[in-house]
Amino acid sequence: MADLLKASPKGLEILDQARRQRGWNKQNLSQYGVNTSDATLKRFWRRIPIDKEIFIKICEALGVNWQEIASHPIDWGDAPSVDNFFGRSKELDDLESWIIQKNCGLISILGIGGIGKSSLAVKLGQKVQGNFEYLIWRSFLNAPSFEDVLKSLIQFLSNQQETALKSSLDEQISQLIFYLGQKRCLLILDNIETVISNEKYDELFKKLAETNHQSCIILTSRVEPSNLRRLRGNLSSVRFYELLDLEVSAVRKIFSTISDEFETTRNSDAQWQKLVNIYAGNPFALRLTAIHMKEVYGSSIAQFVQAGVINHYDINELLDCYFDSSKPFAVNQQEEAIMYWLAINREPVSRATLQENTLEKINKNSLDTTIRSLKKRFLITKIEQDIEQNIEQDNVKFTLQPILIEYLTNKLIDKIYLEINNEPQQLNLFNQYALMQATSKDFVRDTQIKLIITPILTKIQHQPNPQQILLRILANIQNNPSLQQGYAAGNLLNFLSIFHQHQLHNYNFSGLTIRQAYLPETTLHDVNFSNCTFDKTVVFTESFGGIHSVAFSPDGKFLVMGDTQGKIQIINVENNQYQYCLNKQAHFPGMWITSIAFPFRQDIANSYQFITGSFDKTVKLWDLTTLLEEHDNQQTFTGHNGLIWIVAFSPDGKKIASGCDDNIIRVWDLESGKDEPYKLQGHQYWIWGLAFSPDSKILASGSFDKTIKLWNLENGDCTQTLESHQGWVVSLAFSPNGQILASGSFDKTIKLWKFNNDYNNYEYWETLEGHKNGVRVITFSPDGEILASGGVDQEIRIWNLETLECVRTLTGHSAWIRSLSFHADNKTLASGSDDQTVRIWNVKTGQSLRVFKGYLNWIWSVAVSTDRKQIATGSFDKTIKIWNLNQEESVVTLNKHKQWIWCVAFHPYLPLLASCSDDQTIIIWNLNNHQCLLNKIASDFGGIWSVTWSSDGHYLACGGQDGTVRIFEYQVDDSISYFEINHEYILNPRHEGWVWSVAFSPDNEILASASHDKKIILWRKNHENQRFELWQELLEESGISSVSFRPDSRNSSQIILASGHEDCKIRLRTINCVDNAIPIESKTLTADQGHQGWVFTVAFNPQNYDILASGGGDCKVKLWDLATNSVLWTQQHQGWVKSVTFSDDGEWVVSASTDGTTKIWNIEGKLIRELFTPRPYEGLNITNTQGLNPAQMLSLRNLGAITYLDGDAAMAALGGAVA
Repeated sequence: MADLLKASPKGLEILDQARRQRGWNKQNLSQYGVNTSDATLKRFWRRIPIDKEIFIKICEALGVNWQEIASHPIDWGDAPSVDNFFGRSKELDDLESWIIQKNCGLISILGIGGIGKSSLAVKLGQKVQGNFEYLIWRSFLNAPSFEDVLKSLIQFLSNQQETALKSSLDEQISQLIFYLGQKRCLLILDNIETVISNEKYDELFKKLAETNHQSCIILTSRVEPSNLRRLRGNLSSVRFYELLDLEVSAVRKIFSTISDEFETTRNSDAQWQKLVNIYAGNPFALRLTAIHMKEVYGSSIAQFVQAGVINHYDINELLDCYFDSSKPFAVNQQEEAIMYWLAINREPVSRATLQENTLEKINKNSLDTTIRSLKKRFLITKIEQDIEQNIEQDNVKFTLQPILIEYLTNKLIDKIYLEINNEPQQLNLFNQYALMQATSKDFVRDTQIKLIITPILTKIQHQPNPQQILLRILANIQNNPSLQQGYAAGNLLNFLSIFHQHQLHNYNFSGLTIRQAYLPETTLHDVNFSNCTFDKTVVFTESFGGIHSVAFSPDGKFLVMGDTQGKIQIINVENNQYQYCLNKQAHFPGMWITSIAFPFRQDIANSYQFITGSFDKTVKLWDLTTLLEEHDNQQTFTGHNGLIWIVAFSPDGKKIASGCDDNIIRVWDLESGKDEPYKLQGHQYWIWGLAFSPDSKILASGSFDKTIKLWNLENGDCTQTLESHQGWVVSLAFSPNGQILASGSFDKTIKLWKFNNDYNNYEYWETLEGHKNGVRVITFSPDGEILASGGVDQEIRIWNLETLECVRTLTGHSAWIRSLSFHADNKTLASGSDDQTVRIWNVKTGQSLRVFKGYLNWIWSVAVSTDRKQIATGSFDKTIKIWNLNQEESVVTLNKHKQWIWCVAFHPYLPLLASCSDDQTIIIWNLNNHQCLLNKIASDFGGIWSVTWSSDGHYLACGGQDGTVRIFEYQVDDSISYFEINHEYILNPRHEGWVWSVAFSPDNEILASASHDKKIILWRKNHENQRFELWQELLEESGISSVSFRPDSRNSSQIILASGHEDCKIRLRTINCVDNAIPIESKTLTADQGHQGWVFTVAFNPQNYDILASGGGDCKVKLWDLATNSVLWTQQHQGWVKSVTFSDDGEWVVSASTDGTTKIWNIEGKLIRELFTPRPYEGLNITNTQGLNPAQMLSLRNLGAITYLDGDAAMAALGGAVA
């Protein structure tokens, strides 16, 4: 990766002054004597990073020292303020010498808590940062995971070019050391005592100390890193610096900031020295003492010492005094509660949050008095936030010093454990405080689990019978009314969830009030919540699928989501609760909602209107206000002949537009009231990108034909065609001022087009590179300063539009990023992904604030083993289930894929199973031991949607979203211990759309591939080179979902091919296999008996060749007699039937559905057996619950929860065997 540099703002002024002194023009290349382009010079003067060597040459030509004016990337993270830093000049000089003169590679600053290690490290960093190319600060107060820290360091040091960690620990550490060797970096790691016992960190610190590099690492710690002792020394590059007492002069300055009385009072030098000696020169301890001394002892050190309040110093003993009611300066009960809440919250929080935390509901005046008292004594710190458009609507926040957070956390852990162990009937603190806050930011909640709940659970687990202890707590809560209204039940739920590894079965929590319980990752099978009251802070898994569209309302109060089920879901942003779920009447069930759009202007009357586009070929106009009032009035717009991929709402709220795979843009004028749209035609292929200009006069469109077109909406003319991308153009966005048009493409780039006022058109400006695969979505922040992009590479990149740099990479999704939306505050971003999550991010810090997790148990594929003993199913939940039919409840779950499973296939004679997934991989499983033998990426982008074996077992074929068909030759040993690909063939030409299905002919001479591009391609084996080559292209009227060869086609001059279609039809083709022949017959099965939805799957009976099974989007399984062209029987599922197959003896028809069931039918159509995987909340009793809104209740029911009728109240009380 090439080194890039840019000038600092001050540096640019120096450069420009040098240019003017020479009388040079910025763009006159000859005067620079530098061999570079006009574009590079433009980037140089705009402070956009350019190649380091060229940067240096330009600076040399201007007579400027490049090192003095170059911008150094700096990330101070959450480093503390050092405004009131006093003394330590000798320590700073010593450490600076070690860094600059001695060139030390690792320095550990050691000292007791509160001695000032962190402040000294900040001050040192500020002093020497000019000697380094990079500076980065990371705090370990919250014991961050090794992987999170290393990833953030590598992203920053690689300028966001490297975003993923290597697999092994050694490789991961080497990644970091590589950059520390390439660039001179100052890395400051604060408070490492929280992770010093972690083996991974231990190895990291050792490697950083032992390895030669040109950087410097500064560690601060209360504990000496033991594995570095042998490496330290006066002649070594590894040094330890023990921080001792603060000098008297600095202490006096600290006291003078509190009150001038300390200097006017007759405090002698000896008295000052004695005070410093008592407190070991600890700045934190002295600052706490100063307030008490001023108010009680009139700022007299002598009176304070004589009173004997503190005779010797220990930081914990000093802090204990503040919680000892016998001491004159102890905190009162309300002050103590506020301090505990600040320790639990782990980050600055507002007054409103503190009020909400305390269930006693302290009134505002009382709370303000408490806060002022604590702040006055330096026990809490006030943090000022940027008030402008703050999403939390409170610009003043409060926190504790790190040493206090740690002290109070440990104190709370000890007290809670003593309660649980000694006073289980009381549980006062367990009931008063939420030890984990379900609605807190993700990183805060993770820290609360790690540093509060886990230590308490560990203590409990060291007892002889830990489960009985937890059950005793539950019984005490149920029997003690005073414990039923606080946090006790929620705390216990979180404890039990972690204790049971997120599997809770048969527990009875009926009648309790539950607050701050985090349950998205916990199964609650047959748990009894009847008559419970749920606080708004309880979080569940939700019943949504892959998220293809998210959009904040213009005022930022709501987030609207569209998923792969065809549902609209609405989240209230202020409380992070599901507000509404339009379950049945949004779009046709199961048809993806691919796009949502608001007008995005709050100053228009219909700013709460929004539109949705779907695979059901409709656009719908909704009003958010009426939806929230439980009225789903909507207007439907039709006219498309294909799948709708994108919709756009003009900023003035007067027009809506949609783009489709019929290559046509349709625009509706809402003011005219006409149902008929006008059409914009000119693209040659699918349209995935649309954007209105801010003035609503221009519509930009992006297409799979790799072009961008600009349309004048007054006359419908195409005014410009922009061509530069080398791949599909799938996303477009105008900047808020309309000066920039951004385009995202599958060529992995974002291109920026700038408006030229002279020519009244858009011209190519810049290319942004960094994504490792296609750029699926882009969006501007409302203030136009940031561009966010989401890709097939599962990453979100944040681009600074002033410097055109990627300033942050957001990782966490495990599948395509499908949609992005900025909040009105310019810093909050929502992302929707195929991984069934919606994430909320702070783009300024890169932190994940909240994750909404969905669950679907759709079954995409089913296969029956040749001996009829096993059935395999592939599901939307990323798992494969192997059902042993000889044993009633024997199910094996295979977990390796990272995304939903599209297809599973048994090997014709070996104990092997092939599976393919939306994660782009094929996995080969050994069914003897259920181990993965091969995990292979088999797609340029997107999922693998079909996989099949040849009947002789020689080949494996697959097809998927990238339009390619691949054939693999492989070898496997007799013991099935390894599986190896010998050859991989990519068949050309590739399809122009997704490949839904691949199938070998019975003689394995022909492979058929079926695609959404309305083609079936027949590939025939060339025996001269043993490769499959294009033989025939069969054109259809609609996309093809499935193909199957009739089994008696083996060694025949004719083959019969059945295909299932998106237009609800099944077609049969008789094909002459003589070279260069064409199909000799084609027929469609009777329409009036046929499916009323997409035909997703067709399969021939392997014994009776005139019998065909089919499954469709109408939720039906049909068995056809081809001899009479009639339907023998029809059976019903509650969801789409995605897959049908026969057993090898032809006696069973097996169907798999999006209703989560796999059904086995005999050949007469009688249901023999139903296979079903319990949903997360199967049997969860939510009868007579309070506090859950209708959307939450509906979601819980969709995930298996049940409610009993009033007459069955007795049954409701029986649920939950435990306790």
